[in-house]
Amino acid sequence: MEQMALFESVEIEVPKSVKSPLECNKKMNSQAFVANQRLFAEYVKMIQRQQGCDWFEAKKMFFELRDK
Repeated sequence: MEQMALFESVEIEVPKSVKSPLECNKKMNSQAFVANQRLFAEYVKMIQRQQGCDWFEAKKMFFELRDK
């Protein structure tokens, strides 16, 4: 149980380079666009798991963490 507490206190840092699919200026269906989309989804899922919230709340937190 004590080890879980260590992981719960880890703060997620989101690089400014990670963009949402709507922000990404790469050509749709290009490898760069798909890679960015996957990375964005992974960050949102990580926030979702850590915070125990839904996708939309995690996405909101993603932008707050990235833009601070």
